[in-house]
Amino acid sequence: HGKSALKVVEKIREQPFYEGKAEAEFIVVCDVSKMTDEVVSDLNLAQVTVQHVASKKNSSDEKLRQGMRRFVANFFGLAVELTVVLISGDQDFVADISDFRHRNGVNVVLLHNAMAKEGMIAMAQESYDFSTIHAGIPARDSLTSSFTFTELEVRNLPLSGNVQESLEGLIR
Repeated sequence: HGKSALKVVEKIREQPFYEGKAEAEFIVVCDVSKMTDEVVSDLNLAQVTVQHVASKKNSSDEKLRQGMRRFVANFFGLAVELTVVLISGDQDFVADISDFRHRNGVNVVLLHNAMAKEGMIAMAQESYDFSTIHAGIPARDSLTSSFTFTELEVRNLPLSGNVQESLEGLIR
């Protein structure tokens, strides 16, 4: 979408479903070689864990699924309410979010795309169209400053007379 990954992460963390909760981990699973240096840098600045996987079919899904299962296994049974926030519209996660919600009592928040199936959305306690969350973030190009630096070098100033008047005459 050409938006700052740092701004997108900030926007997610500002959502009501984040209020009053401590973040155990914010993880992005992807093929890092296909990401721009700018995006990787933004994610690092946002203190997001970036986990690289090879570009094989479903490899990032499997790694993300493994991370969510570990989170639930490590924190289940403690005296805290667990919440998993999943950013995906992939139907492959339905069984996992159903188990998290119904068998483990984990609150599931789904940030999905417009093509997410109704069954996927129904499995989460809360669901949001991800495009509405990042809608207010300007494109990366508009984040850059409109200020441009111009340098002017002046040579051979007169040694006598009023230098300011001579400069004003040249600049007009």
